[in-house]
Amino acid sequence: MAEENIGTPAMEQLLRMQSETGLKQMLATGTVGLQKLSTKARQFLCDNDNVYG
Repeated sequence: MAEENIGTPAMEQLLRMQSETGLKQMLATGTVGLQKLSTKARQFLCDNDNVYG
């Protein structure tokens, strides 16, 4: 049993690093996407204000 677990800490660390990097990338792209969406929403609302105002 103990012999099988020799390589796991390194693998776990590698996987953890990869998943953290992936999460950071997802957060970055998600933030940019949200900024674009909010900009579009703001433009849309302004256009509607002009139409109804």
